[in-house]
Amino acid sequence: MRPPGGLPRLTTGGTRAAPIPCPDPHSHHSPYPGRAPHHWLGPRRATRQTKGSPMSKRPNYDPAPPALYSAWISQWLTPSLARLVDPGLPEVDPGVLVRGLETWKSAIHPATSVGVDDIGPYIGVRLRDLVNLRSDQSLDEAPLRGERRVDPEGFGIIILHLACGGGFSFKKNGAEDDPDRKDYLALFSGNSRPDLGRLLANTPVAKIARHSVLDHYDYRRAGLRKPADEASERARGRRTRSPTDGREAALALSLHRLASRPKRAAKEALGLSRDGFRSHILDAYRVLDGLRPLPWDLREAT
Repeated sequence: MRPPGGLPRLTTGGTRAAPIPCPDPHSHHSPYPGRAPHHWLGPRRATRQTKGSPMSKRPNYDPAPPALYSAWISQWLTPSLARLVDPGLPEVDPGVLVRGLETWKSAIHPATSVGVDDIGPYIGVRLRDLVNLRSDQSLDEAPLRGERRVDPEGFGIIILHLACGGGFSFKKNGAEDDPDRKDYLALFSGNSRPDLGRLLANTPVAKIARHSVLDHYDYRRAGLRKPADEASERARGRRTRSPTDGREAALALSLHRLASRPKRAAKEALGLSRDGFRSHILDAYRVLDGLRPLPWDLREAT
């Protein structure tokens, strides 16, 4: 039985020590007068993870290596901004965005590649499947999720957002056993997970993002459909997800990671100020919006 006054505490020798005091629910100091505080759980018990079981915690990804980040800025972002001023300049080689990925411990697998199809150029993003990564496997042994295709400029936005750490998560539009369920890619994890499709299309907060006419694995702007009103979509009997945060929220999350304590030395090695990092991400969005116009903007302009 639990002794009065708190929870029992075990010493290293296995004998019972004095109980940890539990706040008196009848004390005027208690925030829960008249009842036991529901948040009092006592000491947390260490748990063992069985070998071969799924990972219970996502890895803490590293900031981008300084040489890699510098190459993104000097060989991709700066020339791309110049093309906004002078469209006659040659196209920037998107290969610079994927070279050296093997030197960065991130959610993006080095198998990520550059290609061209009928829609246009793309970068095929390969992500590590951490859900099915066992505890006895290293990060390099993680299985890969299906390829997601994005515009090269969209991939530039992704890697800049993740340059100070962080990974991906998936938003599911159905139950696990639903054969029609689709997993939509989002940046970061936790309560705030900006939907990648919303970021790339710059979908207004009051609108519902509608993904590519090709399939939900393709995030290129040329295939995206015009955002819809939530009320009209529900009136047509379609399941919708509530509008979520957009670019400003994603930018705030990246800036928070720049200032956070974990791996501070590695982030300081990048030599980034808050204003400089913010400017790089906003400039990347300018490049995407300027070089890859949305299809409905092109139709309305003609």
